[in-house]
Amino acid sequence: ISQTERQQLINDVLANVEYQSIRPDAKLTIDALDWFGVEYKYQLSYLRNSVENQLPQVATQQTHQAEFSFYPTEKTYLGIRNEIYVNRFINQNSQNLFSDLTFRYTFTKSKVDLEANWNNVFNIKTLTTVSASSFAYSESIYQLRPSQVLVKVRFSFK
Repeated sequence: ISQTERQQLINDVLANVEYQSIRPDAKLTIDALDWFGVEYKYQLSYLRNSVENQLPQVATQQTHQAEFSFYPTEKTYLGIRNEIYVNRFINQNSQNLFSDLTFRYTFTKSKVDLEANWNNVFNIKTLTTVSASSFAYSESIYQLRPSQVLVKVRFSFK
C-alpha cells in the first residue's frame, strides 16, 4: 500500500497531486494427491490519482493464474494453465482469458521426453495492461502470437 501527496510542476504550474496504490497478491499450492496438483495466484493493482482536487481517476487490474497438473500414470503428465486479466480503466473494461495445454510422456528406459504444447488455445489476439504514476495512466496493448502447437523431444544423457 502506498500513498503520496505532494506538489508537482505540471505545464509550468505548481499543482497538488494525490496518488494511491494498493497491490496485494496471494498464492495457493495444493499437492494433496499423487496424481493431481493445483496452483493458484492472484494479483490486484488498484491505482487512484487526483490532480489539483479534480475528480480522482481509478484503474484496477486483476490477474488470476491457475495451473492444474494431472499425473494419470508415472510416465504421463497433463498440464492446463489459465490466466485471466481483468482491467477497469476510466470508462473502459476489458477481460482476457489465456489457456495453454501441455502433454508429456516419458520413456524411462531411453530417458526421452516427448512433449506437445498447445499455446493460446482460444487464439486471443491482444493483451491489455494498465499502469500509473502520480499524474499519468498508461494503457499498453500487446499483439500476441496466434494459437500454435509445439512438439518437443528432450534427451537426457545422465
